[in-house]
Amino acid sequence: MVANHSFDDGRLLRALAEQLKLPLIQIARLAELGVGDKESIEQILHTSDMAIQLIDGLLLSNDIHAQQTLGLEPVSVSSVLLAATEDLRHHAKNYGCEVELDVGGRFAPVMGNFRALRTAFTTLGYSMIEAQTQELNNKIVLSVHLGNKGIVAGVFGGSNEITKDAFKRAKALMGSAKQPFVSKSSSSAAGIFIADSLFSVIASQLQVAKHNKLSGLTTTLTPSQQLKLV
Repeated sequence: MVANHSFDDGRLLRALAEQLKLPLIQIARLAELGVGDKESIEQILHTSDMAIQLIDGLLLSNDIHAQQTLGLEPVSVSSVLLAATEDLRHHAKNYGCEVELDVGGRFAPVMGNFRALRTAFTTLGYSMIEAQTQELNNKIVLSVHLGNKGIVAGVFGGSNEITKDAFKRAKALMGSAKQPFVSKSSSSAAGIFIADSLFSVIASQLQVAKHNKLSGLTTTLTPSQQLKLV
């Protein structure tokens, strides 16, 4: 599949990501060695691992766009979401948040890339976890269902900030000094845009959607038997 998006600042972003990744790895390794009390160590470890995965997601996205091509193969969406769910559980625990998987049926494989899709849903999940409010059910749901144009998969949570207008404004501000979601952390915003960048190559870009009473973001994936290579 051809990646028709150009990353003019790709080299700068890669250099920044590589510079930030080393100290985060060092923090994670110190935590593993037992510096501090157990609760602090676990929090540092999971936060560091989250940041490292976000940076890896940025690097992966940049590499895919720089290569202009991405090798696609039949991938099970359910397997991707299951892997992402497991990736998110420890981080969710630090926020007192539960992670649920809702697979509404059996689906044909989609044309995609397992690593890229797993990274996209995991980074999107990080954002949803950090955007939760205690007033609502403090959980996120990774869900998949059959839509009119393909298989629709996404991540949903209790944040009331995720609206079509807010997401549109956030995308317009991406890359500026302003925070797209002002009340959320930088990693919360970063996860959304890393996921959106990865999905832009493999599937449709993110769209705001609802799942029961939860708000979230979804993408549409093409079943493998319907894919037409150009």
